[in-house]
Amino acid sequence: MKINSFIYKLFIVNGLVAIFILGTYFTIDYFIKSKLEDITDKRKVIKTIVSEAEKVNINLLKSATLKSNKYLAEGIKNSNNLNALIEALDKYGYDTKQLKDDYSEFFKYSVMTTSMFIENRANEAIDNNNLAEEKQKKLAKTLSNLVLQLDHTQADITTKIDYLMMSSYFLLLIILIKNISYINYHFKVSKQRNEEIATMLETIGDGVYGVDLEGNCTFINQSALDMIQFSKEEVLHQHQHHLFHHHKPDGSHYESEECPIFKTLVDKKTRILKDSFIRKDNTFLPVSLTVSALEGRGAIVFFKDITEELNNEKNLQNRIDNKTKELQELNNNLEKTIKEEIEKNNYQFMLLEQQSRLAALGEMIGNIAHQWRQPLSAITVAISGLHLKYELEM
Repeated sequence: MKINSFIYKLFIVNGLVAIFILGTYFTIDYFIKSKLEDITDKRKVIKTIVSEAEKVNINLLKSATLKSNKYLAEGIKNSNNLNALIEALDKYGYDTKQLKDDYSEFFKYSVMTTSMFIENRANEAIDNNNLAEEKQKKLAKTLSNLVLQLDHTQADITTKIDYLMMSSYFLLLIILIKNISYINYHFKVSKQRNEEIATMLETIGDGVYGVDLEGNCTFINQSALDMIQFSKEEVLHQHQHHLFHHHKPDGSHYESEECPIFKTLVDKKTRILKDSFIRKDNTFLPVSLTVSALEGRGAIVFFKDITEELNNEKNLQNRIDNKTKELQELNNNLEKTIKEEIEKNNYQFMLLEQQSRLAALGEMIGNIAHQWRQPLSAITVAISGLHLKYELEM
């Protein structure tokens, strides 16, 4: 996707450059063609001027030779056409003052020569004709200079065209070289970056794979392949959900719309959750998933095998259950022991209380005995005295 994006951008930039170059080329080409057409039109005008000048000369000579005003009128008509053509050259931007002066001199002496021949002034006519021929040569030279000027202009335009074409070829060559160089550099950097990413992915213990906007796998590392037990050829360009995410551990079908990877492709939100993949042997692999969107290119999925973690959790839960059972039993035993101890303490307390009562009773009896002991002693002494007296009397 990244390479396609690069090629697309490069194509757009080159397209814009090509449009600019072609636009400039056609603009200049149109300008040059206009100039060349302008030169062609000027050549036609000058050629027509030369033709009209020859007609003026011929008609004036015929008029002089045949002494006919008819050819004189034709010559004047040709002269008017020639003056109109000179005015046309003036509109093209030429400085026609010299041309007008040369033609005016030529026409003046040619008409004078014709008039003198008609008036039978042959000697003067010959002198004027010589001057007319000189003026004609001067006019021809002026026209020749105009043609030469046009040739120089055309040659200059042709040189500019050649320069433009060479510059265009050189510019296109530079663009082509730059494009090749830039494409080569981009692919070299891209290849190096891909190799670095591939090396990094291979060194990661977790499974990593990417999907495009359609959900097809675009890359996957070896750790991921080892966990799901597929080969790279079996996974690349395949729909990951249909390949190893199509059912849940309870056997129910896992709809694509429920798939967290599909959801991330839709809403671009990052998701972290526990899920299960299906190995090639159709056993389930419990995994911890992290799914993140790649803007405009799909999503990247990180996952790791949490089988050991789940087993540890299960073992821990069993230990907790056992400890809870032991604590419950201990609590029950403790309650029984406490109850027995309380009953024992109550019995001892009752004995102590009874002993206390007996002690109090004994003390009371002792006190009573002491109270009785004094009169009994007196009685005993009296009885003993009576007994002794009795014995003595006997």
